[in-house]
Amino acid sequence: MPTPSADDLRSLASRLDALQQQNSAQEGEIERLRAQITRIRGTNAGTAIPQTATAPGGGSETLPSSTALKSAPNSHSVETVYQQQNVAFNPRLTLTPSITTAYSDNRFFALNGFLALNAIFLGNVNVTQQRSDVKIASLDATYGLSPRLQVEANVPYYLRTSNFSSVGANFAGQLPSEDIVHSGGIGDVQLGAFYQLRRETSSSPGITLNGHVSLPTGRAPYGIRLITDTSNTNLVYPAILPTGSGVLGYEVGFNLVKTSDPAIFFGGINYYAQTSAHFDDLQFSLSGVKTPGFAMPGDALQFQIGTAFALNEKTSLSFGFIETATNSARVQPDRGVATTIVGSATNAAVLDISAGFASNAHQTLITDLQLGLTQDAPNFQLGFRFPTRF
Repeated sequence: MPTPSADDLRSLASRLDALQQQNSAQEGEIERLRAQITRIRGTNAGTAIPQTATAPGGGSETLPSSTALKSAPNSHSVETVYQQQNVAFNPRLTLTPSITTAYSDNRFFALNGFLALNAIFLGNVNVTQQRSDVKIASLDATYGLSPRLQVEANVPYYLRTSNFSSVGANFAGQLPSEDIVHSGGIGDVQLGAFYQLRRETSSSPGITLNGHVSLPTGRAPYGIRLITDTSNTNLVYPAILPTGSGVLGYEVGFNLVKTSDPAIFFGGINYYAQTSAHFDDLQFSLSGVKTPGFAMPGDALQFQIGTAFALNEKTSLSFGFIETATNSARVQPDRGVATTIVGSATNAAVLDISAGFASNAHQTLITDLQLGLTQDAPNFQLGFRFPTRF
């Protein structure tokens, strides 16, 4: 065998250095993929995915697996949709500051007179309008206790402005009047939890159960003093606006999510129950005379269904329908009988359009627009949420 020359030795040494550098780069890529899989495994739970990686020097090795991964979300945009439907479980803390604005208006007509010749109305016509603008700033915090269980706390703060206007002093239909009421304060604090009952698979949807309790920390809508406009005795408005229900409330429900690339289908049902509570005054009062007794707000049932699309790695768009039917509220004065509050039963249906943008793995911007479809729903509601995962 001929003795290798110096050039041969240098060539072999150069090839060895190149192979070592290539191997080092592969090991770095393997470690990066391992870290990414570990992060996804901690964020999601569900259907197992293949967990193999190319080993140094060729071949493959099996990565350790103690928790199965689910097939979705497989991108930041899909994860944003899962987060909106409360089925993305972050093993750590997630803080979501948000701001929401809602607008609604109602018009009421009062006729005091009679029809002449079955065609001409003789008498007084009164038109009353109420316009409401509500801004809500809230902070929501969730924390994952396990891959299937997370707890939640939400603290809202309300800024409310209502405009009351009426045409017709003593139903005369001549003098327009307007009064504006501003109020603010903390709303009802909510505490709750989400539990993933079943993980999503290729053939069945994921199911998440939820339960919440609403604490009566906001201003109750009972015993509020009424004021009569000095220039229009027909216009009466409240001195202050409520920011809460005034009673302890409970919520139970479930959500369904099924991914069928590129669409994500979701839906859910929630039931809201509120306890009765005793108040020093049950009604709006002009005279200052109080009527103590029990208030019993009506229960509510909410139904939602929708479809979302992952437009790209970071952006998602969803469309949904939400309907909330509320039973009539009742009041029972002390030493009196329970009566139903006329007009307290409502049916609020909205069209929900939402867009999400995940700037990175930790921060997301969610824009939510709701358009009222029934008279009991706000005309529109626009909200911005900024979930940040730690």
